[in-house]
Amino acid sequence: MASKFIIATVEDNIDLTSTGRFYARTTVEGKLLVNYATPNSGLAMIPEVGDTILICQPDDTGAYPEGMWIYVSTLMAAIPDTSIIADRDKLAQNRKVLPDVTMYEGRGIPQQLLITSPKGNRLLLSDRYNPEFFDVKAELKSSTGKTVQLNDSPKISAIILSNEHNDRIKITTDESVNSAAQSIEVECRGPQKHICRESQMDVLVFDGTELNVTNTSEGTNAQGGFWGNINVESKNKDVNITVGNNASNVGGKININAMGTDGLIQIFSGNRIVIDATADIEVHGANISMVADGNLSLTAGGVMSISSGANTNIDGAQVFLNSGFSKAEGSANLTNNDYTLPGK
Repeated sequence: MASKFIIATVEDNIDLTSTGRFYARTTVEGKLLVNYATPNSGLAMIPEVGDTILICQPDDTGAYPEGMWIYVSTLMAAIPDTSIIADRDKLAQNRKVLPDVTMYEGRGIPQQLLITSPKGNRLLLSDRYNPEFFDVKAELKSSTGKTVQLNDSPKISAIILSNEHNDRIKITTDESVNSAAQSIEVECRGPQKHICRESQMDVLVFDGTELNVTNTSEGTNAQGGFWGNINVESKNKDVNITVGNNASNVGGKININAMGTDGLIQIFSGNRIVIDATADIEVHGANISMVADGNLSLTAGGVMSISSGANTNIDGAQVFLNSGFSKAEGSANLTNNDYTLPGK
């Protein structure tokens, strides 16, 4: 018996035995049980109900049953509807023509390999290019638009992980219009959370430029009444801000600025506040007020100078000058052993 090839239509692909069999109907042979064939045992793409397929009945089936029908391939469209060929949207909707007609856009020849599921999940390998554009990439995309893209096109040149809302992580290779070379961008509309369990988290800049933390919120999308703040909190120990770690760091400064017209800098402690410097301490302001609920002690190891452009007022139940009482009645003098500053 000579081998026989015929065209059939998949009628039922339910297979309770999970052996890759399905039913197809032909105009000559009627309803047939067809055995699925694949170029590799690890690749299975069973045709869908309604697909037009080519099946074969070989003349020599070997150890398989005589007269068995074997799936060969799925036909795109033996007779395409020429009325919709010029309409790309309609053509893309006709799955039996091509799953993605853009594969011909580069040079008029197919420059893409594409695997698409009935619900729209797809794997795309694209080599499309012409003198005007490049679309060279590997892309895994879900039916709703979640995408993993490895893009080698010169104007993109990046790995992009994104969802259907364009929240994304982008790792670049080359510089593009919106991104620097060899950069990582994380962008989302919702919150970001970075959690490290039982170890530590480091943010480092090596031989680069700045480390910036900026909140530009104006409260338009604020929820709960809190917006615009930058909060740094340690629930159990210290918060340390240090400039330099050795004497070679010349000119390092810590600047705290409240630049608004109603700007305010507040420092509060549940215990003591210590300010220590190896050189001068300067305090400037339009007015300076110092209030102590208990004693107020001022001690100078050298000369103490008090001067005023107007009156100098000293009021008290009793005022003693050069009496020797200041050390006896004042607060205990602080020594370097009373506190520990970071790095001391």
